[in-house]
Amino acid sequence: MKPANPQKFFLSNLPQFFSYVNSNQILPMILLLAAGHVFTLLPSILGLIALFVLYALVYKLAVDVLLETAHGNMLPGDFQSSFEAKSILIQFIVVGLCQKGILIWLLYFVKDPLILVSYIFASTFLTPAIFMVLSVTNSITSALNPMTIIRLIKPLFFSYLCFVGFWLLLEYLQLYAIEPLFYRILPELFANIVILFFKFFIMVLNFHIMGFLIFQNRESYGFEAMFNSENDDESLTLQQAESNPIHQRIRSLILAGNFSQAALIIAELKKNGDNSNELLVLEKQIEESAKDDKTKSLSDAESIHELINENKIGAAFKLYSDLILENKKFIEKDPTDINVLAKYAFSAEKFQMVVDIVKFFHNKYPGHEDIVANYFLLAQVLYRNQNTKAKAQTILNGLIKKYPNHKLNSQLSSWLKGMELMNQK
Repeated sequence: MKPANPQKFFLSNLPQFFSYVNSNQILPMILLLAAGHVFTLLPSILGLIALFVLYALVYKLAVDVLLETAHGNMLPGDFQSSFEAKSILIQFIVVGLCQKGILIWLLYFVKDPLILVSYIFASTFLTPAIFMVLSVTNSITSALNPMTIIRLIKPLFFSYLCFVGFWLLLEYLQLYAIEPLFYRILPELFANIVILFFKFFIMVLNFHIMGFLIFQNRESYGFEAMFNSENDDESLTLQQAESNPIHQRIRSLILAGNFSQAALIIAELKKNGDNSNELLVLEKQIEESAKDDKTKSLSDAESIHELINENKIGAAFKLYSDLILENKKFIEKDPTDINVLAKYAFSAEKFQMVVDIVKFFHNKYPGHEDIVANYFLLAQVLYRNQNTKAKAQTILNGLIKKYPNHKLNSQLSSWLKGMELMNQK
């Protein structure tokens, strides 16, 4: 499957967007969720609970897709919710259910075509911006702030208008073509399942495109710290193509050290019948480069680890900084090295480096003792920026709820109370 090209206008990438949602990682999940409609037919409160759970699962998938794409991952993955996705999922659900709830109320109770069309147009224009602000700021108050919405739309005004038009077209297609057609040709139960499938497919597609637009314009928002992809540079140099642009992308990924994504693209190309010598050479190059890269990374990491063990933290941090400046990968020898480096970066007021050091620690080491300490540091960094204060508070709330017996819990609670007091002023 060919990934979307961030240097191109989003409508030029529509085939890639549809292929993304139609992939083996996404489509079966949408089919399964659509079939879950049968549980909403349970009597009384059980049906309502099932409906809420169904939409919660759909939004979980859509939010994971949005955040993955916003980080620059243009190919579908396993979609294990990131820390950010889990912390803002309920906010997406609330906004989404309110939007759908008002639409259903207008459709079945008001029944005024003019009001219905006006609402669809207005909500379609605002809803994508609200979702995109939520994904960037992690704050529902920011997402409902007109100034924040304007700030988000401004750098991509033309693209946003085109995207709203695309979303609106799909909404009208769903409402006035797909639904009447399947209600006419299928029994109600099966019609509802098919209609939900199209709804969920369109929803995930739109969230994928929103993530793409965020990634394209991430530097314009001032939120680069939380949405820098590990392979930003290579993702923006795709136009240096030679004979085959996909092969050139693979070369760029290899040069950037992103061997897993390069291997994934090669696997997709081979599945589609590309068995060229050039592709085989690239595959061999990945194996050799990955082996060399791992050896170098481990030797650098061992040096840093030894310096930390010798309590030469400044020297360890300088070696780490030099590696980053040279665009070399750092694969820590021990997970505890991350916290030591992050603390030193924080004390040296290298706040961007704190974010980069602890990023995705919970994914690499689930259940590790340092998760709380590392994300506590991250929360302190985020609180220093007016635009990310709400995100810091969300992270602290999440840590306290998930790790109520952690030794740092009293400090977390103290910080959280301080933030709440400051917010009241």
